Amino acid sequence: MDVLQSFFGSLFWYIVAISVLITVHEFGHFWVARRAGVTVKRFSIGFGKPLWMRRGKDGTEYAISMIPFGGYVAMLDERYDDVPPEQQHGALNRKHPFARILISLAGPAFNLILAVGLFWIVFMLGKIDYQPLVGSPSGLMEAAGLTAGDRVLSVDNQPIQTWEELVESIYIGAAYSRDVNLMVASQNAAPRRVTLALSSLPASLTDKERVERIGLRPHAPATVAGLPDPTAPAAKAGIEIGDRFVSVADQPVASASEFIQAIQTHGAKGGPLKLGIVRAGQLLSLSVRPRADQEGGQTIYRIGVETVRPEIVTVQYGPIRSLGMAMSQTVTISARTVVFLKDMVVGDLSPKQISGPITIARVAAITAERGLVDFLGLLAAISVGLAILNLLPVPILDGGHIVMHSLEWLFGRALNERELWAGQAIGLAMVAGMIGLAFFNDFARLLDH
Repeated sequence: MDVLQSFFGSLFWYIVAISVLITVHEFGHFWVARRAGVTVKRFSIGFGKPLWMRRGKDGTEYAISMIPFGGYVAMLDERYDDVPPEQQHGALNRKHPFARILISLAGPAFNLILAVGLFWIVFMLGKIDYQPLVGSPSGLMEAAGLTAGDRVLSVDNQPIQTWEELVESIYIGAAYSRDVNLMVASQNAAPRRVTLALSSLPASLTDKERVERIGLRPHAPATVAGLPDPTAPAAKAGIEIGDRFVSVADQPVASASEFIQAIQTHGAKGGPLKLGIVRAGQLLSLSVRPRADQEGGQTIYRIGVETVRPEIVTVQYGPIRSLGMAMSQTVTISARTVVFLKDMVVGDLSPKQISGPITIARVAAITAERGLVDFLGLLAAISVGLAILNLLPVPILDGGHIVMHSLEWLFGRALNERELWAGQAIGLAMVAGMIGLAFFNDFARLLDH
């Protein structure tokens, strides 16, 4: 049942995201085409048989179609339509190449405008995230000398405000197998610089293995925030809300994750556990016997407490500052996407980093559960990616159309039918290859999880 709910939830939010992004993209083509004097036959959200359709006063058919994965704008074109002489002035192929270039550019441009608008809303509403505090480091984080509670101030001299920024910066470095320098501040100590040796990670690692090797997790003190079950071992042992665990079986614990791991390790040995706690400034010792629960074929040991969540920070600005931040974020993601694509072509970045519809659907569902702000932020980032991908000089994509229109303008003649079909065949093959690779990576990630 949970699997079905997860599947349909992911599918729903994927349809919502794609419908919004494609509608805005196609509206860009539609809006500029109309102003260039091109006759638009149909503006459809979705493909296939129309579920709803009406004809506007402008003669355009507006439709919502059966298959919700995309949309299209159908323009009058003598290369594909039988156009009567009195309508030829509205045919796309009759327009100057510069006008056709603008029409092709409009889709990606509207996606970038949408991204700025969405990021503007995100920064005004305020994005809630964890503080960039390190919790119980292991692997490379521990080897670099980080300790629980350390605050990361910057990564490669780029300031870090939130946990999301920290994770993104580190995993970009991991994708390139490139060491990164962290400026770290410990409590009551001067900031220090440490190097995270990401170049030591084998290229063959799966995403899950890479995360484990890096050993990055948020800091949350092992402080009791709730006792949801009064019959659980913790409540029976006299543990109270506000107690902070400092040891399990005489082994120090510095965070909630260390505490949970210690309960699993020592609980499997059987018998009562000695817990060291701090209550109102006093060190106390209590004994508790963990309860063994069966989940997914595994034995999970619990004592029945909820610990406090990591410290949070809200990134929020006024309307003017938010607009500047939104534009800056859009430019940053655009530039990063271009660099990623270039590095994949030259072999500096593994094509395993490409994600497809399945990954997008899963992430869309996760962000939607977190709240409106997170979902809008994801929608904005995908909108930027959609714009940049459509500008690639691949026939059938907007970038390919721009190249063909530019060549026509340069050489003073339109591509003949043979050249046009050859370009489309090449474009279809390239796009099919990219989609196939994206799906392959998506399925590999599903198996990894």
